[in-house]
Amino acid sequence: MYLPLSISILLQIVCAVHAYKTGRSQWLWIILVFSFVGCAVYLIVEVLPDLRGTVDDLTTAVQGVVVPSHKITQLKEELDLCDSVKNRLALARAYMDCRQYPQATETLKVCRDGWHGDDPEVLSLMAQSFFCQEDYLKSKETLLSLDRAPQKFSRQEDHLLYAVVLQKLGEKEAALKEYETLSQSYVGEEARCRHALFLKSLGRTDEAQKIFAAIIKNCKISPPFYRQEHKQWLETAQKELKAGSGKKG
Repeated sequence: MYLPLSISILLQIVCAVHAYKTGRSQWLWIILVFSFVGCAVYLIVEVLPDLRGTVDDLTTAVQGVVVPSHKITQLKEELDLCDSVKNRLALARAYMDCRQYPQATETLKVCRDGWHGDDPEVLSLMAQSFFCQEDYLKSKETLLSLDRAPQKFSRQEDHLLYAVVLQKLGEKEAALKEYETLSQSYVGEEARCRHALFLKSLGRTDEAQKIFAAIIKNCKISPPFYRQEHKQWLETAQKELKAGSGKKG
């Protein structure tokens, strides 16, 4: 009886520490009261999805190294057979995945200069390619050429890119206005986290800390898949909140 009891206590301690450090304090009483059963439920519900996400990330990274070059060759052949907007978009996305941003821009330029110059997908991807080349002015101009820009972006990713571009260009007031709008409507935590980081860079630390705390709280009460999907921004918020608290202390 001694060995199983020791293992059970050790498992409780490990799970309790993990729950506390990852902002899942609501699980503590379940782990402590229900012992092994509580730990098992915690591991299944909270830990396993994170492990699966890590494996998926690793698989994606490996595929990202091996697959793209072959894919680009295949897509170029398809484009030679049929020079369509669909094929050009597919090839441009493959170039983007390989971080070959100038090639992506050149691939899309034919569409931009032709009959499909106002195609939202073409403009959106071209704006991204300019951004990745740090040509923020061209990225902004491309985004503004969208019929819905800047006040009526129908794709939230375009709206967020616009806010980031304004920030990069030093248009602080305009960027803040867009971030404030996005913080209320953006699905996910990226826009809020970027908004908070921008506020911090402007010296508005207290406002930034409140947003970081809200991100952590929102992820804490959300399902595991949500935390995994927005892991990067959750970890950034946790790091920034901790750093801010340390300075105050």
